[in-house]
Amino acid sequence: MKNIFKKENGLTAIEVIIAIGIIALISGALYGFVKISLKAQQKSFAEIKAGNEARKAMLSMADNLRDVVQSETGGYPIKNAGNQTITFYSNIDQDDEVEQVRYFLSGTNLNMEVTEPQGTPLIYPNGQEVVKTVARYIQNGANPIFYYYDMNYTGTQSAINPSNIGEIRLIKIVIIVDANPNSNPPPTTMETEVQLRNLKDNL
Repeated sequence: MKNIFKKENGLTAIEVIIAIGIIALISGALYGFVKISLKAQQKSFAEIKAGNEARKAMLSMADNLRDVVQSETGGYPIKNAGNQTITFYSNIDQDDEVEQVRYFLSGTNLNMEVTEPQGTPLIYPNGQEVVKTVARYIQNGANPIFYYYDMNYTGTQSAINPSNIGEIRLIKIVIIVDANPNSNPPPTTMETEVQLRNLKDNL
């Protein structure tokens, strides 16, 4: 009598375990890839956002500086100047009065402080300043944001000492921005030059 051996269809327990292991490995690899891709995308978006914010702030700053004028109290158009701060007078909102404006770096935030003139006669009262952050992730560190030049500037001269306020005719603004300083891409450096229209002589 001939024995007939029938092979049952289906997977053995070992084959099932192996299949599950392979699927788990593939799933883990895909998850890791997606996670890395999303993280890189988030970094890229953060850099783009930080760059756009800094660029917008720099252009606004340049416009405000370009139109410096005498204050409502008769003060010189530039009140104080430093490597990472500047205080000046400009009609930034195009109303009937000139505002006192200060830009300054605080940590990695570039801030703008505005004081509206008040009273009769008009003064710029202490304690009435309105401060807002106009750009974040500024990585200048100890490097200047503002470089000052006199009437002799043609593009190659060295910056003058910011304490010589009466000689300032042009200001170079340099902003270094990086939302993720500990990883790529490298920092972005933005730069513009502002000629002070109302202080112009031979420029």
